[in-house]
Amino acid sequence: MNAIRKVLLAADGTPHSANAARFVARMIPRDGSAEVDVLTVLSYGVYPEKVADGGPTVVEMNEAIDDATIESVDILHDAGIKTRVAHRYGSPVAGIIEESDEWEPELIVLGSRGLRGTARMFGASVSQRVVRETNRPVLIVPLPASSDT
Repeated sequence: MNAIRKVLLAADGTPHSANAARFVARMIPRDGSAEVDVLTVLSYGVYPEKVADGGPTVVEMNEAIDDATIESVDILHDAGIKTRVAHRYGSPVAGIIEESDEWEPELIVLGSRGLRGTARMFGASVSQRVVRETNRPVLIVPLPASSDT
């Protein structure tokens, strides 16, 4: 079996996405042949056109992107893995699917938030919706059982 060399990692700045980044860092080659696209999807509230309407400044938008991706990028860089940071606006599910359709990764990786009860029953899980809506392999990485988060 060939090693996976092109991974889309959805990152939102939570321990869940950092844990997924650690998993990716362990599973793909560290020989410079692999690349990870670290994607964050920002809400429409920080959409660039909102700047003119008194919305967030460009600096605030860049800070939101950095906050969502920095830990995951640092984990991957420390492992010697090439990364690129991408961002989209709108629905997380739609953004992940659009990025996947354009970049064509071999695998999409998401951290699991472990939704329970009604949130899970009504399909509120981004990771589960991505699994249903993409034609690409998806890996959902749960937090370790011993985690307090």
